Amino acid sequence: MTQPFEKLFGLPPEQINKNCIILPLNDAPLFTGERGDRGVFFRVYNQENYTVITLKNRWLAGDLALMLGETPCENLILFGSCGGIDEEPGALFLAEKVLNLESFSGFLNHIDGGWSYPSEALFEIFKNHKSFDKFNVSLGATVSSLWLEEERLDYFREKGISFLEMEASMVFAGAAHAGIRALGVFYLSDVPGKLNYYDEFNPAAAEKIKGARRSAALIIQNIISDELS
Repeated sequence: MTQPFEKLFGLPPEQINKNCIILPLNDAPLFTGERGDRGVFFRVYNQENYTVITLKNRWLAGDLALMLGETPCENLILFGSCGGIDEEPGALFLAEKVLNLESFSGFLNHIDGGWSYPSEALFEIFKNHKSFDKFNVSLGATVSSLWLEEERLDYFREKGISFLEMEASMVFAGAAHAGIRALGVFYLSDVPGKLNYYDEFNPAAAEKIKGARRSAALIIQNIISDELS
C-alpha cells in the first residue's frame, strides 16, 4: 500500500536523511534549533547528517518505522525518557533488548509478547564508541500503562529489567520489517513508587535529568558524525 507520506510527514520521502532520530517534541531542541516541517502525524527537522522526527502519539512509533522504509533512512535511533526500576534519575541506558508489553490487556493479565531486539550492528557501533562510557547497557520493557508499572516492579526485577518506556519494541519490529537498523537510547526521568512521573521533582533531581538529556543528545550526535555519516 502506498502511504501519503508527504501529507503525514510534511515533506517528500526523498528528503529524509539516512540517519533518523525519533523523540518527543520537548526533546527536539536538544538536536535542532530550527522549525520543523509539520505533517498530519509527524514533525520533521532536517539537519546536515540526520533527520529528527517527533511523534504526536506513541502508538504511531511502529508505523513511523515502517513508513521510513520508503525513504533513504538506514539507521533509526529512538531517544527519550524512561522510568527506572532501581537506578536514580539521570541514569542513561542503551537498550540491549526490550520485553514486549505493548498490549494493555496483555500487561494487565500478565501476558508478555517476548523480547524485541535492536540492530546488532548498530548496537555494537554505539556500545563501542569512545564517548559511550556514561551509558548502562541494560534490559528494558515497552509498557502500555503507567498505572501498572509500580504494581509490576517485582516482576520486572525477576526479568532483570532496568528501565521502562513505551515505544522501543514497536520501533525495533517496524524497523526490522522495513530493513532499517534501529536501537534505543534513554535517560531516566522517574522511578515508579519512589519518584513518580506526577510528582514534583526536587531541584537536584531535575538538574540531573537535564544534564543527562544534554549529555545523551551530544553523544548521539558525536556517534552519528564519527561513525554513520
